[in-house]
Amino acid sequence: MKKEKQIKERTEKFVRRFTPLEKKQLRDSAKSLRLFVNYENINTRRSQLDKWHARLEFSQDSVDTFKKMNRIERETDMLDQAENILENEANRFLEKYYPNFNIEDHSKEQKIEVVETTVTQNKRLSSHEIEKVIIDLEKKQIEKDLYVLLNNRPQFVLSIQKEIQRGEKQFENLRLKNGVNFADGSTIKNASEKELRKMQFLLKQKENLNKSLGLLGQLYDHRLQGMYPNWDGRNYLSVEQKEFFLMAEEYYGTSIRPEDFSNPPRKYSKDEQMEIIFSFYQINNGNMNTYKRNQSIELLNKKYPDFQTDNQSYKHMFYYECMQYSDEISQERMNQLKSAFDVQSIGKEEDSQLERSTTFGPKSNQNSNFLSYDGTDFFSILESAIREADRKWREDELEQKNKNKRHRQKGMER
Repeated sequence: MKKEKQIKERTEKFVRRFTPLEKKQLRDSAKSLRLFVNYENINTRRSQLDKWHARLEFSQDSVDTFKKMNRIERETDMLDQAENILENEANRFLEKYYPNFNIEDHSKEQKIEVVETTVTQNKRLSSHEIEKVIIDLEKKQIEKDLYVLLNNRPQFVLSIQKEIQRGEKQFENLRLKNGVNFADGSTIKNASEKELRKMQFLLKQKENLNKSLGLLGQLYDHRLQGMYPNWDGRNYLSVEQKEFFLMAEEYYGTSIRPEDFSNPPRKYSKDEQMEIIFSFYQINNGNMNTYKRNQSIELLNKKYPDFQTDNQSYKHMFYYECMQYSDEISQERMNQLKSAFDVQSIGKEEDSQLERSTTFGPKSNQNSNFLSYDGTDFFSILESAIREADRKWREDELEQKNKNKRHRQKGMER
């Protein structure tokens, strides 16, 4: 028996099996999205759409913007559907080949990774090998999250917010599918034990993601308290607005003050800006080989050691400073700046990137996330954020005073 089992395992073919309906849906999605549908490509395209959406949020309302937002929503729905199909197939695969694998205790990413490793290696993995696959996946994710957090806080915040939204949507779909109404406890029995565990997993995932956002919010608050100890309005800033103030402080080396709005500070001179722009233009030149590119980065770091080439927030600030003094910089250098930061014809550029998607998807540009490169003056953004925060603070103070007044009146009536 043991020998027969070994022979069977050697000759067994591990392949992905989709239902006819799933195959049709994946084909339709692949045709509409113009990419080969796998988990890696789904994540690549989702990242592109998230960045495009972030840019459009800062654009003026128009018919063109509305159309693009609709396209993003439509493609996001297709990605969600394709991702659900991959997860459902992974569940069936694991139930067949790994009956002792607890599906509910593992994330979608972990399940798909185990399946893809099995198919790639064309062998049934041992429990030790499965554990290694999951640990390696977690390490990659931690490294990725740490890099993004340290070098691109806006992208980190945005990715968590999007993940929360996706989880909420998935939870709501499960609830509606099973006719569960949490106000009526008797409806909970409509859902199977498996789907209830899935809903519990999604709730726990949302709780953990919110904790991550909360910890990052505490980091922002701690930094802002040190920067503006006497400004109560700082507590009414959104996460995005808090990031703007931290970006400015990290870039200029000092907190932005009211007097800076009429006379903004300048970190780099005209000649320095032009030299850095040209360096970035060369670095982002697709025709440059890796050796020359690394050499250019090394020269830039040597000449300007304080320039944080890996910090996307810092590069955002450099772009805004160049835009502020664009009348002093030659048109050639300004064109190179926009080319290096991939901001020429924002909507059209995103369209062409999405159209060019292939099996592996286009290289995603990491330079644009929270902020729009539409030429908006950065200090106008800060001024607007201050006015909005102060307005919310005054409204809150007035509401609190009225509430206290009503309490005193009630006390006197008694």
